[in-house]
Amino acid sequence: MKQKIKKSFFLSIHRFTASPLYRKEGFTLIEIAMVLIIVGLLLTMGIALFGTLTKRAKHIESREAVKQAKEAVLGYAVKNGFVPCDQCSASHPNAACQPPTCDAATYEALGTAGARKQDSWTRDIVYYASDEIEGSGKNACGVNTTTMQVYECTNATCTTYLTKSNIAFIVYSKGEDANGTGTGTASPFRVREQASSYTDGATYEYDDIVQYVSLDEIRSLRGCPQPLAVTSPATLAEGEEDSYYSQSLEAIGGKPPYTWATWSGYGLSLSSSGLISGTINYKGDTSTGDLTQACSSLPSISVSTSVTDSAGSTAVAYSGSITVKPKQLKIVTETLPAAYEGSYYSATISGTAGKTPYSWSMSVSPSCPAGLTCSGNTITGTPNTGTAGTYTVTITANSSETGLCTATKVLSLTVNAATSDSPTALSCTLTASPNSILQGQTANLLWTVKNGPATTAAFSPNSGTCASFPGTSGGSCTTAALTTTTTFTLTVTKGSESNTCMATVYVNPTLAPSCTLEATPNPVSIGNPTTLIWSISNGPANGTWSGLPTGGTCGSFSNSYGGNCQTGNITANTTVQLSVSNGYGSGLCATTVYTTSQDSCSAITVRNATGASIYVKGGQYGTTCRRIRDNRTFNVNYSDTSAVTLWQNSTCTSNPQDIKSVSYSSSIPADAYAASTDADRDCTVAIDEVATNDWELVDE
Repeated sequence: MKQKIKKSFFLSIHRFTASPLYRKEGFTLIEIAMVLIIVGLLLTMGIALFGTLTKRAKHIESREAVKQAKEAVLGYAVKNGFVPCDQCSASHPNAACQPPTCDAATYEALGTAGARKQDSWTRDIVYYASDEIEGSGKNACGVNTTTMQVYECTNATCTTYLTKSNIAFIVYSKGEDANGTGTGTASPFRVREQASSYTDGATYEYDDIVQYVSLDEIRSLRGCPQPLAVTSPATLAEGEEDSYYSQSLEAIGGKPPYTWATWSGYGLSLSSSGLISGTINYKGDTSTGDLTQACSSLPSISVSTSVTDSAGSTAVAYSGSITVKPKQLKIVTETLPAAYEGSYYSATISGTAGKTPYSWSMSVSPSCPAGLTCSGNTITGTPNTGTAGTYTVTITANSSETGLCTATKVLSLTVNAATSDSPTALSCTLTASPNSILQGQTANLLWTVKNGPATTAAFSPNSGTCASFPGTSGGSCTTAALTTTTTFTLTVTKGSESNTCMATVYVNPTLAPSCTLEATPNPVSIGNPTTLIWSISNGPANGTWSGLPTGGTCGSFSNSYGGNCQTGNITANTTVQLSVSNGYGSGLCATTVYTTSQDSCSAITVRNATGASIYVKGGQYGTTCRRIRDNRTFNVNYSDTSAVTLWQNSTCTSNPQDIKSVSYSSSIPADAYAASTDADRDCTVAIDEVATNDWELVDE
C-alpha cells in the first residue's frame, strides 16, 4: 500500500532575495544623481542661510554704530551747548562753520564729536545738524525751537506720518543699498518702515538706520532754565465798548526783561512792556457803548504779538482775544407827558447802549386807552371821551435778549378828562423829553393841539427837526445838540385864533475832567526809564506834561480817556505832572518817580517819601548812634550838629523836642557815596563819606 508523503513545511518558504541596496556591484547612476541633488540642495540652503546671518550681523553692527554716533554727538552738545557743524563750507549760514574757523579739506563732523564715522559696510554715517544750535557761539539754553523736523511714516508710501519738531540733529546709515534718499538730505527727514518700497529713479527697499535727538533733550541734560513762554491765557479779560481798558501780558522763562512786539486796533495799543490799554471802540460810529451784536454772540478783538527776552531767545508768538461787551442797555425816558381826552397825543420812549437797533415791545394795563395806539416805543392818537385815568405802561427793549442787551421799565400814563367848562378856543401844550440833558445831547419836543387841528405850528427857535408843521393836532420832533439851557416856544394858529405854549430843556454843564497818574516800575534804577499810566474821568480830554526828563515817548495828546508812555532815563527823584483839559474845565494829577542805586544795595535805599525828616535816635543832650562794625557808640552833640553831613544840601538840626534830625533833598542810596576805602557794598550809609564812620540810620 502506497503512502502519501506530505510536503515539508520548509519547502513552502521562498528563497532569500537580496535588497537592491545590498549589491556587490554598488549604486546605480540614478541613485548617485539623487544623492548629489540632495547634497546640492543642502549646500544651497546653507549658503543662503549664511548670507542672511551675515546681512543681519552687519545690520546689527551698523545700528550700534549709528547709536554710538548719536550718543557721541549728544554728549558733545551737553558739554559744549552746541552740536558740531555738519560741514565746513563758505556757504554755511553759521560763521563758526565757515573757513578759516574750520578747515574744509580736513573737517570731519562726527570725528569732532569723537563718534564712529562709518557703518559695517565701511560707508560714512550721514550727519545733519540744525542751524539754530550748530557751531561754537550757539547756546542750546538760549534757543527754544529749531526748524528741523522728522516725519515718522505710518504707511509704506509715507503719505501719512507723525511730525517730530524741534530736532537738534540726525544721524543715519544708508544701509546695504547705500541709497539715502529714502531718508533725505534736508528737513523734513523721513523715517520709513523697514523694507517698504520707495522710488528714486528706481525702486528700492528702505533699509536706512536712523537716530535723531530733539533740542528739548539737550536742554534738559544741560539743565537749561525754563524756555521763554507766554503765560497769559488766549482769552483775555473782557472789555466794555467805549470804556477804558488795561491788561498786561505775562511771560516766564528765558532772561527778563521781556520785550513785546507792538500792536494796535479798535482803540487799543500794546506797548513794548506788554501793556494793552486804550478806549475800546469796536463799533466805531458811536460813543454810547452800544453794539450791533447780540449778547449771546459778543464780538472779540484779536491780539497778535510776540515776546523776546534779553538773552536773545527766539521770539515766542502769542495770539489772544478780548471779548467786547456793550454797556448796559438803559431806557432813558423817565416820565410820559399827560394826555387829554379829545386832544392829540404823541410820546416816544428812547434808550441807550446795549444792542442796537432796538426791538421794542409794550404792554399797557389795564389796556391801551381807546383812541390811542400803543405800539413799539410810541403812543399816539387822540384819547376818546371816557378814557380818563391812570395806566401802567411796561416797555421792554430787546425782549429776546438777555443781560446787558435788554432792559425793561415801568412808566405811568395819565389821561385827563375833558370838562364841561373847558374853553373851545385853540390851545396847545408842549413838553420836552427828557427835559434835562448834558451838553451836546438832544431832546424830543412833544406837542398837542386842543380844539384843532391848527393850520400851522411853528417853533422858535428852530432847532433840529423842530421847525414848522402845517395842519397838525400834535406830534413830536428832535432838537439839535444843545449847549445851553433853551426855552422853545410853539405858536399854533387856526384862522384868526392863535396860541403859544413853551417847554424848557435844561442843559447841565459837563463836569471838568480829572485824572490819575502812576509810574511802573517805581522806584527805578538810576539812569533807567519808567512807564507812566494815566486814566481820565469826564473825558475825553487833551493833556500836557511837565517835569519829564529828556527823551522817551511821552508827549502832548488829545481826545484821550487814558493811556501810557515811556519816560526818558530817570537820574534823580522826579515829580511828573499831567494837566488835562477840555471844553468843560481842567484837572491836574502827579506822581513822583523815585530812584535807587544800581548796585547790590539798591533794594534798601533810604528815602524821604512823605516829606518828613529822618530822625537819628537820641536825647536832649545829643544823639546816640550804634556803629555797624564794632557796636561802638558816639554822640552828636548840639554843638556838633553842623558837622554831620549825609549828602549835599543836608544838615543836622535840633527840633522843638530836642531830638536831632537829618533832612535832605533827595534819596540816599545806601553805600553809594561811601569812601573808596569802604566801598564794600555792605549796605550801610557813610556819614561824612569817611571810611571809619559807617552808621546805621533809623527811619522813625
